[in-house]
Amino acid sequence: MYKTLTAQTLHYFARPQERVLRQQLDVRAAWKGSELRQRDDWCETLADADIAEIERAIGLAHQTGKPIGEMTSGDFPLPTLSKKIACWRIVPGFAAASAA
Repeated sequence: MYKTLTAQTLHYFARPQERVLRQQLDVRAAWKGSELRQRDDWCETLADADIAEIERAIGLAHQTGKPIGEMTSGDFPLPTLSKKIACWRIVPGFAAASAA
């Protein structure tokens, strides 16, 4: 298990790669910033209650005293917002990468 972002990044780039992709990836899940700037259907506005729930979760996470790499979802409870977040992962026409 890699505990820091640096360790995870180094592990990712040090692993053997099958091949380098030389052609453009032409699927809806392969978004480009220039295309996203022209739309806002991918944006989500958080309600005050959502923000308050995140702030409560941050407070509880701090109280555990655990380093971020050792935390679990139980240490950062989002009882209502987690249902919203699950819906964000289901986007018609996009690959369901999170379902894997």
